[in-house]
Amino acid sequence: MNPLMLSALLVFVLAKTVHATYRQTCKNIIFNKNDPMTGGRPSLTADCPQEDNGFVLCTKLDLGFCYANLSGKLTAQNSDDARQGFGATCWDCVFAVNTLQCVSPTPSSLATSLFGCVGYDELIENNNGYLRCFNHLSKPNCGG
Repeated sequence: MNPLMLSALLVFVLAKTVHATYRQTCKNIIFNKNDPMTGGRPSLTADCPQEDNGFVLCTKLDLGFCYANLSGKLTAQNSDDARQGFGATCWDCVFAVNTLQCVSPTPSSLATSLFGCVGYDELIENNNGYLRCFNHLSKPNCGG
């Protein structure tokens, strides 16, 4: 095979395997700070297209799988039990472009973090129509 064609094919294959950030591809992104569908935990809902057919899915990701409150600091952290995530110890959360801000158990403190190099755009992605953080895929139905 021609080396130039092989290089082009390799670039195409690599590009198809990289997941896009959800902000680049998804629409109608909504932060739900007390979502009844996730047991009152914060969630992120979005309409995201699938790569293979372009079909748009409405998906909901329980953010308890993605973030934790470690001594008053919100941190990106993989959790197998969303009930143990930051939603159990933080309240009145506000979601901005690259910041999640919540009131922590100490009434006078505000737990905030820009997540450094692990920002929302790097942590949460559109994985073929499903929101994803770490190894957790969102549910394919937003309900209601």
